[in-house]
Amino acid sequence: MWQSVFSLSSCCSLYTSCCLVRMTVSYQRVGVYSTCVALVAVGLVKCLIFLDDNYLGRPRSTTTFASTNPSTMAAPLSGMNAIVVGATSGIGQAIAIRLASQGVSVNAIGRNVQAGQATVEQMKAASTNPSAEYQFTQMDASLLSNVHKFAQEQDGPVNYLVFCNSIMSFGGRNETAEGHEMKLALNVYSRTLLAHELAPKMQMHSGVDGEAHTPRVMSVFSGGVHGPFTDWSDMGLKTTFTLLRCADAAGFYTDCTFDHMAQQHPGIGYMHFAPGFVVSKLGYDTSWAPLIKAAHWLFGRTSEKCAQIAVDALLDERYATGFHPVNRNGAPTSVTSQHTPSSIAKVVEHFNHVFATTLGDAFSTPMQ
Repeated sequence: MWQSVFSLSSCCSLYTSCCLVRMTVSYQRVGVYSTCVALVAVGLVKCLIFLDDNYLGRPRSTTTFASTNPSTMAAPLSGMNAIVVGATSGIGQAIAIRLASQGVSVNAIGRNVQAGQATVEQMKAASTNPSAEYQFTQMDASLLSNVHKFAQEQDGPVNYLVFCNSIMSFGGRNETAEGHEMKLALNVYSRTLLAHELAPKMQMHSGVDGEAHTPRVMSVFSGGVHGPFTDWSDMGLKTTFTLLRCADAAGFYTDCTFDHMAQQHPGIGYMHFAPGFVVSKLGYDTSWAPLIKAAHWLFGRTSEKCAQIAVDALLDERYATGFHPVNRNGAPTSVTSQHTPSSIAKVVEHFNHVFATTLGDAFSTPMQ
C-alpha cells in the first residue's frame, strides 16, 4: 500500500515538470476556495515526497559500494571510463562528479567551455583515483553531425555512457540547423545516435574487485512516466507539435530504441531513468522562472540527490544487461501499453531515416 502512495507522489512531481503550462492555465480558471484546497493538497504531496526520499523509499541499489561516502571510499571503479553528455550543469554535472568520486575517468560533454572547465576541476577535487583522467569536450549535441563526428573520434574503451543533454522551452516548435525539432534532437535523436555508434567500443572491464563489469548506457529523461506516442504520420512533429506530444514522443522513442539496441547488443545494459523534478537553473531565463522556482521548492530534489540515485542504478547488477526503465528511486518501472515489437520496428525505421537523411553516406551502419 505504501509503495502505491509514494508512487502517486512521484507521479505528481513528474507530472509537474512535464505539464507546467497546463497547470498555469488551470490555475487561472479556479477561484480562491479551489486554490486553498490545491495548496493543502500540494503540502500533503510534498510531505509524502519527503518521506519517500528520506525514509520509506524503495531500495536504491544492490551494489554494495554505490552508496558509500565518496570522501572515505577507495576507487572501486578504477580503470573505467565514462562519457557524460550534458555535464556542465544540473544533474549531468552532479553525475560526472559522482562517477569521479568512485574512481571513474570522465569525459564531460557540453557547450559552455567555462562551465566545462569548472566541472573538470570539481571532478578532480572529488576523485578517489589519482590515475584517473578528467576532460571536457565542447559539443553542441543538438546537431547530429557533431554527434557522429564525436563518435568517430573515440578510440578508447567506454564503460559508462550517460545522457543528460536537454533544454527547457515553453515555446512552439524550434528547429535545429539540420531541420529537426530541438527537444527531440537533444532528448532522443542525438542520444540514440551516439549510443548506437559507440556500442562496438563499449566493453567488459574488470575493476579492482576483480569482477567483470558490463558496460551501461543511461538516458536521464522520463522512464516510466511518459505516455505512448504512435502517430506514425508525423513522428518528427513537423505539423502536430505540442509540448506534451513532444515529451511523450521523446520518452516513447527512447524506450523503443533502447530496447532494440539491448537486443542487438546483449552484453550492454540500457536504462531509461526518470529523475523526477530536479532543482536546476533550466528555465530560469524564461518568463516562467517564478513558476519554475515555486515548483522546485514544492516538488524539487537536488541534483546531488538525483545523481546519487542515478549512479547507484547505473552500477546496479539488476540492470547489467537488457533494457530497463528506472523510476526516480532507482527501482524498475514499466513501459507503456503501446511498447510492442511493431512499434519498436516503426521507431527504428524512423530513426534510420532521420540519421540517413541528415548524415548522408557518413551514416553507413544503420540500426538493424
